[in-house]
Amino acid sequence: MTRPPFPLEQVGPHELKLRQEIAEFDLPTAVKPCPDPVTILLFTNRSGSSMVAEHLRATGRFRGMGEPLNPGFMLSEMESAGVASLHAYLRSRIDRNRASDSLFGMKASLQQVTMLLRAGVIPGYFRDVRWAYVQRRDLVAQAVSFVIASQTRRWESFAAGSGQVAEYSFEQIRRKVEALSTQNAAINAFFSVLGVEPCRVIYEDFCLDPLVATAQLATRLGMPGAQVDTTALRRRKQRDDTNAAFCRQFRAEYLAWLLARSQ
Repeated sequence: MTRPPFPLEQVGPHELKLRQEIAEFDLPTAVKPCPDPVTILLFTNRSGSSMVAEHLRATGRFRGMGEPLNPGFMLSEMESAGVASLHAYLRSRIDRNRASDSLFGMKASLQQVTMLLRAGVIPGYFRDVRWAYVQRRDLVAQAVSFVIASQTRRWESFAAGSGQVAEYSFEQIRRKVEALSTQNAAINAFFSVLGVEPCRVIYEDFCLDPLVATAQLATRLGMPGAQVDTTALRRRKQRDDTNAAFCRQFRAEYLAWLLARSQ
């Protein structure tokens, strides 16, 4: 039986699509490296990365901090900007809303950063990458959050969603716990292969005091003295009694399921 490929070794469908659509995808050897440092924040779904990114942006010292490598957004922006190469697109994002004493940053998935690696952008174009990695200590809570958001279509605290009431699903949560475990292992392997130790952010710790945690993270990313403008924040934690109930039920059922399989 052939084992499924480790996520770090996969070429995702989004990269294949972008390679078909973008005339100059791989970095030409003649292109000069980008002189600006860049922050790249790796994440898995429902890890709290959007909250961390928003807090960094609210300091005024970090610009961007969105997901500019999502294919639909990327191709639309390239057409609007009139650029035909990956490196020119990235340059346009870095220059967008440029402000003094600020650092461009982006959120990215593992497949997106390995895409940049294969294209030669890292380290050929981005020579100074400030890496951060947001993860949750509680994978069950993260999986439950994902399942609820996927059912209700309410991915942000300020979004209306579909109005659908979330329904508990042992199998959906179990599969997501498994997927998140594999993704986290692959991200750690990625950093190990690169020989890089990222700025690690544990979501549960960040939420204890987000303003202090943001200032500390900004300092680690090379931007000391950053302070959060709280009026610029929109996101709030979405966890409620439904999340807690699903977590309790899943933990009880999973332990019973696990013990039954060992008999």
